Amino acid sequence: MLKHTPGPLGVSSSALVVTKDGRITANCIPLDVPGLSVPFFEAEANATLYAAAPELLTACEDALQVIHNVLEDLPTGAPHAIRLCNCKDGLQGAMEKAGAL
Repeated sequence: MLKHTPGPLGVSSSALVVTKDGRITANCIPLDVPGLSVPFFEAEANATLYAAAPELLTACEDALQVIHNVLEDLPTGAPHAIRLCNCKDGLQGAMEKAGAL
């Protein structure tokens, strides 16, 4: 499991992801390279998404635990069980991609 900067994180006015005490954890400012840079509005959106990552990770962990608990009580093959298994697989895949599992 990777060790990430704990939240909460925020976004500065220049598309930097920062901690509460102002330390920069990610720089989403677009480079001035024609054809390779995203527009500034996308850079801001990326920074906002990155800043939400610690809270999103916590929500995923909580959701996985709830799904696990609910699946224990559902009969195998029940329509909701199949859907919950699909949700669980999606959450686990995203968390593995993030290095959280």
